[in-house]
Amino acid sequence: MKQLHKGVILFLVGVLFSTNDVVGQGGLHVYFGSTGMQNSLAQYTPENTSLSGYHAGGDFSFAGEDMYFVVGVQYHNVDLMPSTEFTLFDPEVSISIIKPRVGLGFNVFRVKDIFKVRLKVLGSIDAITESEEARDFTSNTPLNSATASGIGGLGVSVGPARVDLEYHRGFVNAYNMVSGSSYHYWLFNVGFFF
Repeated sequence: MKQLHKGVILFLVGVLFSTNDVVGQGGLHVYFGSTGMQNSLAQYTPENTSLSGYHAGGDFSFAGEDMYFVVGVQYHNVDLMPSTEFTLFDPEVSISIIKPRVGLGFNVFRVKDIFKVRLKVLGSIDAITESEEARDFTSNTPLNSATASGIGGLGVSVGPARVDLEYHRGFVNAYNMVSGSSYHYWLFNVGFFF
């Protein structure tokens, strides 16, 4: 059993220090985290409330070392019922959002490719699917089936492990025929780069 532990430790150390060889190459960042949303209009998310849920995603990076292209997709499951409490997995009225995204990433600070601070700027199309409860909830003012967002993010990498914070600013009305009803997202996620 001790040999197995030594093998695992040696493997993890090897992965950590081999990131120097793959930093300029393409790779996949896979992650999972929490989503917090607010609508620009208080009638949809009153003051001190938010819409909460979870997200999972993958971003492929390629063609660069300190500046690189990012292409990815995220899946969000969010409770459409405003609340002062944050819940990840038990929505009363759920919507699903699929966000294909594209943009640029930047390594703004690094220590021997083991520790990096990253920035990203992306754009996304947000395809919204409502549950049956959500369709009943929004029957007077239906949600649009797609919106768009601009995304800014800050991340930290330690070897292949990554932690990211993102802000998504909605540019298209989320509710049909309701001016200024865009959604804005805060995302926190953890993941790995392969």
